[in-house]
This record gives sequence, structure tokens and C-alpha cells, in this order.
Amino acid sequence: MAAQLRALPTVRYRKEDIHVTTILDWDATRANILETLQDFSERVRPTDDFVLFIAGHGELLQGGRYAILTHDYDGKMDDPDNFIGAHRIMTALQRIPALSQTIIFDTCYAGGMDSLITDLYNARMSTLARRMGMHIYASASSMERALDGHKGNGLFTHILLEGLRNNLEADRDNDKKVSVVEWGRFAKEKTAAIAKTLNHKQDPTIINFGRDRVVYELR
Repeated sequence: MAAQLRALPTVRYRKEDIHVTTILDWDATRANILETLQDFSERVRPTDDFVLFIAGHGELLQGGRYAILTHDYDGKMDDPDNFIGAHRIMTALQRIPALSQTIIFDTCYAGGMDSLITDLYNARMSTLARRMGMHIYASASSMERALDGHKGNGLFTHILLEGLRNNLEADRDNDKKVSVVEWGRFAKEKTAAIAKTLNHKQDPTIINFGRDRVVYELR
């Protein structure tokens, strides 16, 4: 995903202004992830476009609360130091000042974030109003497992990447540009359709608040 975002054909950003931070495999511990989010809160500016992409394992805790399982998870769901709960993620995102945020979760049960995202947006809107644009892509509903191992990625991630590759189908209004909203709609429809052919139900949760923006221009 990071490489594809860097390669997008766009006149909106200079290559030197695109900054990517990756946390992979054994480095994806609870402490490292939270420390990185804290670092973003100090470095990211209100005028930046912020993208957070998380692909991994998600779980539902007691009471239906969503959580991300990190590399150092030891199988004990009763210890909050073993995972990152949805409320902890929301607290970290609230501290990041970027007015434009796109948050992507490719995990099982990722739709469990939806109500918390609404609360976060409403809190931001009270002070930043019309300039805010928050877009959430969750690979499955709060009750669904997300398919993994589809052509080298999770199914949802695979479709998101397809939508970034000069994809005419993702340009819903035929203006030669693919916006955040269009990208999400494309990913939702294609993921659900392909999952159905694999005898699996996976209906991504796509939430768009506030301003849309162009992701890239078609060549």
C-alpha cells in the first residue's frame, strides 16, 4: 500500500512531500504502534492529508468491542496490554491535527469502529467544521471475518490496490479523477462481489464525513 501511494499519478503532491512510515511483522508491537501514532500527533500539520493503513488481525472483545491484535499478543484477551482497543485508537487519532484523514482497517470485524468514528468526527466538527474530511474504510462488518490470502494480500487490500492502478472503473463520475469517496465505493462493491463468488460474505463498512478529495488523476 505504501509503495502504491507513493507512485500515484497526481499533481497535488510533490514526491518529496510524501512521507511514509511502515511498521511490519515483529516490529508491529503495541508499544511501537502507539508510539508512532503519538509521533504523528507531534509532526503532522492541520493542512496535511493523513492516511493510516492497518492490515492484521482484529477481534471482538467482551461486549462486542473491537480491538487490533499486535505482534506481541499472547492469547490473553483479559489483559489490555495484549492488544489495542478501539477507544485507544480513537484517542490517538483525535490527537492527530490533520483535517483530512483516511483510515483503513483490513482486519476481521473492522466495522466495529463505525460508531466511534462518528463520535470522533462530531468532536472535530465542533471546532473545525467544513474543512474536515474523515474517511474510514473497514474491510468487513462488525460481525464478519475478512478474507486473507487473496493474490498476496487480504481481499480488501487487493481491491483497494486495484483501485489505485489507473482504474477507470473507480472513476464513478467520469471526470478523469478518482476521489476518496469513489475509491471507497469501488472497494466496497468489488470486495463484496468477489467474496460472494468465493462463498463468503464480506461487506466492507465505508464511512465518509465532510469534504471529499482527489486521490489521483487518471492517465
